[in-house]
Order: sequence, then C-alpha cells, then structure tokens
Amino acid sequence: MSTIAFVTKSAESDVLGRERHHMASVVSDIALAGQTRDQLDTPNWTRRLFPVGHPLRTHPIGMSYEERARVALASGLFTKFQHPVTGAPLDISTVILNTALVLGSDVVRLMARLHGQCEIHANIPAPECAWVAGIIDGGRESGVLRANMGWAELAAMLRASAAAGETVVTYSSVTGAFPGVESKTSALRDFDEHLSALDNSLRIEREGWESFRFGDGETMMSLGAATT
Repeated sequence: MSTIAFVTKSAESDVLGRERHHMASVVSDIALAGQTRDQLDTPNWTRRLFPVGHPLRTHPIGMSYEERARVALASGLFTKFQHPVTGAPLDISTVILNTALVLGSDVVRLMARLHGQCEIHANIPAPECAWVAGIIDGGRESGVLRANMGWAELAAMLRASAAAGETVVTYSSVTGAFPGVESKTSALRDFDEHLSALDNSLRIEREGWESFRFGDGETMMSLGAATT
C-alpha cells in the first residue's frame, strides 16, 4: 500500500506503505471479531448484505457463504453491499473502520483514522500533536505499531510540531501531495489557505475522539442487531 506522509510548513515524516497494509489488516481482523454470537449462530446472515445478483451470493464449491463473505468483509474490496433489513446501499469499508473505532484501543483508533482519512488529508492540530505522539509511543511499546516503519520519527516530529505550533497534515504517496507541496523536500506554499478549507471531521483531536464515526456510523454490531 501507499506511504503515508505527514507534513508541516517546515518538515515531513513518512510511515511506510507496508505498515499501512498492516494497519488495514488489524482493522479488518477487529471488524470480523465484532460479529456477535447471534450473528455467528444465524446461518448465512452475511448473505443478506449482498444485493440479488451479487457475485458473492453464488455458492462456490468448497466455500460456504459465510467463508466467502468474511473474505469480502475483511478485504473491503467489494463495495456494493446493502443494509440487511432496509436494502439501502452500504459502504462496507466504513462498517469495518467503525467497528475498529468502537472495539479498539486508542492506538487502534488512530490506525483506523489514518487508514480511512490519510488520502483526504487527515490533520493533527498543534495542541493535539503531543497527545497523538503519546498514543504512538504506547503502540510501539505494545508492538501494535511495528519497529522501523517510521513511527519513532513521526512521534519526534509531532512533538516538535507541538512546540512550534504547527499543524501536521497527511497525504498518500498514491493520491499526491497536500496542495502547496512542490516536492518532497520543498517548502509548502499557501499551506494555511488549504488547511483552512479542510472539513473539521478530518481533525484528529481529543474532542470527540471516542465518539467519532465514519459515514452513517454502522458497525458489525449494529448490523447484527438488525439481522437477529
């Protein structure tokens, strides 16, 4: 997966792409763990997530509906899902992210937020930078955030940004730099103008940290409650 870049007006730090893949795996695994006992005891409950005619309604030899559905839910690659009761379109990627937000620790919440928003410029205001650095420290100590992936350097940059009063903004190496970045090593132009145009939901901050949800807020647990 793509590298996650963290930039200020004067600095940049990167978390490697293979660590983003790790983040996605952790978030997906937690989403699967979010299935309730009632869901697991209800045969083919995930089949109702797929519209009529969806490829995953086909029963392949050697794989149950549940097994194939779990593959889709874990990967997040199949986006044409439906609500199991209303039939309304359902973005399974937000279900996966929200389940991790509900069940996870602070470091898992940070992984979910970055994985879900790094490409659309999630940002960390200066007063929140030291707090996020502390979450990263805890993740590194527990081994949830892996060594030599850029986290130590990022934590140091965040603390320096807190001291300098600078907001840190993310972008993906695939989707392109934050507007105003000429190259990896150049200074930012019009940084404040572009920063002020970003939606408030992209701020990673203590206020609303535990209650933040993506999209309509659906989780594996809420889908389970609707289907049992």
